[in-house]
Amino acid sequence: MEQAAEITVKGYGNASAMPDGISINLSVLSQKKAYAQTIEGLNTKVSAVSLALTRAGCTESAVTKSYGVSEVWTDQYDSAKRQFHGYQATQKLGVTIPVDNVLLGRVFEELSNSDSQPDIGITF
Repeated sequence: MEQAAEITVKGYGNASAMPDGISINLSVLSQKKAYAQTIEGLNTKVSAVSLALTRAGCTESAVTKSYGVSEVWTDQYDSAKRQFHGYQATQKLGVTIPVDNVLLGRVFEELSNSDSQPDIGITF
């Protein structure tokens, strides 16, 4: 009977690459009693984000990733105590910039100085 040949290979390696870009994820929120005021407030904050990105030197525009509006209640599930407090609107935006720490710093500075008050996260 023939015996099968066996080969064993062991090795170690490393790989690295520069990221293609920096993804900036932003979330803005508006909460008001009236629906129209809530939407107007959200639109104002989204416009402030766009202006801040332009001032920082971004050539790409932020794109909407999600958008939602919900009612705000206290004691929502207790009909005896339940009170309506208005609406909350949230818009999540994303933009990708080149890997440039100076540009990233300008983006953070402009966003923090804007009226948009976004939650900011970055990924590479």
